[in-house]
Amino acid sequence: MNGATATLNQVDSQAEVEIVQGDFRATLVCVIDDRVADGCVYIPAGVPGTELLGPMVGPLTMSQA
Repeated sequence: MNGATATLNQVDSQAEVEIVQGDFRATLVCVIDDRVADGCVYIPAGVPGTELLGPMVGPLTMSQA
C-alpha cells in the first residue's frame, strides 16, 4: 500500500497486518510503495500465506496485528 493508505489505516511500515477477505485471514508484512494507488493494497496471489484469500480483486479489511 502507499503511505497515504497506510496512514489512513494506522498501519506502520514493516508492521504485521492482518488481512481478512471473506472467511479467510492472512498475516502479512506491510511494505510502503507509493506506486500503489490510494485506497488499494497489492497482495501477490497464489503464494504461501495468500493462497486462501478470496478474489484477486475485491474488498478486504485490514488491521495492524
